[in-house]
Amino acid sequence: MILKYWEEIRDYIIANPNIKYIKIVTSDIDVERIQRDFNIAFSNFFRKFEVNDSIVIVPSSFWKTIYKVREKLVLALPLWLYKMLGKYR
Repeated sequence: MILKYWEEIRDYIIANPNIKYIKIVTSDIDVERIQRDFNIAFSNFFRKFEVNDSIVIVPSSFWKTIYKVREKLVLALPLWLYKMLGKYR
């Protein structure tokens, strides 16, 4: 689950206090989900970072359209359901 991935990154950053910058590299398909998960994982975090992003544009295709619809459905899930589904994936 992507949210669990961000929590692992947060734990790594806690263990390494020299980290000051975070760069997020993502496709243009799931930017909203990445931002949501990042904000959830770091919402109560005590350190501030310079956060940059780099978005890779994926050419249009049938599968990109399907994936975007899937991402919209996932974003619409309540957070508790999103976390529960991720545990059993």
